[in-house]
Amino acid sequence: MNRIVLFFCVTVLSLVVVSADEAGAPVKHSPVPGVSDEEWAQLPPKERMMRAVGGMIPNKTTGEGNVAVIDIQGKVSAEFVRKCAERLEGVTWFRVNYSKPEQVMAFSDLEPCVKAAKGNASVVVGEFAGLPRVIVLPELRAAVVNVHALTADADEQKLKERVAKEISRAFAFCFGVFSSERPGVLDAAPSIKDLDALLVDMFTQDVVFEIERPAAKLGIKRFGRIMYKHACERGIAPPPKNKWQQRIYDEVKAQRAKDGEKGIKIEFDPKKGK
Repeated sequence: MNRIVLFFCVTVLSLVVVSADEAGAPVKHSPVPGVSDEEWAQLPPKERMMRAVGGMIPNKTTGEGNVAVIDIQGKVSAEFVRKCAERLEGVTWFRVNYSKPEQVMAFSDLEPCVKAAKGNASVVVGEFAGLPRVIVLPELRAAVVNVHALTADADEQKLKERVAKEISRAFAFCFGVFSSERPGVLDAAPSIKDLDALLVDMFTQDVVFEIERPAAKLGIKRFGRIMYKHACERGIAPPPKNKWQQRIYDEVKAQRAKDGEKGIKIEFDPKKGK
């Protein structure tokens, strides 16, 4: 009899505990169409933000100063060098302006060329026989990538890989950063063979942090941050990069059209570089 009473008490207590747990458990409903409650509950905060508001993106209406990438060579396509400049902007959140003067210039003509670009700092990509692969010019706040020194035994693809690496290295050198805490493109590369052995062509995030302070002294500050959804609502959104941003972009654009407002404009035109 005592065993029956004990079993009954334990069973009732278990039911009470379960009911209390269920009553106190927060209900996590997904606010995003196409994302189930179960998936939403498992997502880390960064992924929830991406699905709900499109994540955080650079606010290109902010930021100060710029780094000029000046292309005065002809061995690598202008489009490729422009893409390198755009990647630097995407990684650093500094404004990076690409330009290609019509005239191919000698090394002795660099000073007026750099000053004409009006960058707070500059990376020059040129061709100069007899000079090193990268030359740092502190008095001009510039670093020069010498494509001529990268062409030996290189097909088109290999040359592009070398140029991309040296542009990233020269960019960091402009701000006095010559090494990184992590393995990467700023590893020592005294020879072309060492340069080819580098597995990446862009520096790591610790380098971005290192160049911020010297860049600020030159008048360069990073873009601010804005939610992608808010950028759409303000009409300064870049094109969507994934299905979550595409959904938000389409929803805001449809709402603006319904309300009689102009559609979303693209604040940054990669083709024009501004």
